[in-house]
Amino acid sequence: MRGDDAELMIRFLSQEELQQIREKASKIVRDGKHGPRMAFDSIEGDVLLGRAAVRGWKGLTMNGEEFPYSPENCDLLMRKWTEFARFVFGICLDLRKFQ
Repeated sequence: MRGDDAELMIRFLSQEELQQIREKASKIVRDGKHGPRMAFDSIEGDVLLGRAAVRGWKGLTMNGEEFPYSPENCDLLMRKWTEFARFVFGICLDLRKFQ
């Protein structure tokens, strides 16, 4: 995956939206020692964050071919490309970068 000259369209997420994502990505897990508890699924959280924040891109390529934006392709990148997920997370929560 390459994105040397890529453009990524990202929208700002409020703290309320981020909290909703946290809640949706949390699941009840049970173990014999501590009983049921809430656990955050970080992969699901990344996918939900990408769906909420990323609005499109151009210029990303894979094996020399254009890698078009789609919600499914965004899910794939949020799951498999750690740097992409970190970038999206860092940008969508920093209102100063949108001013």
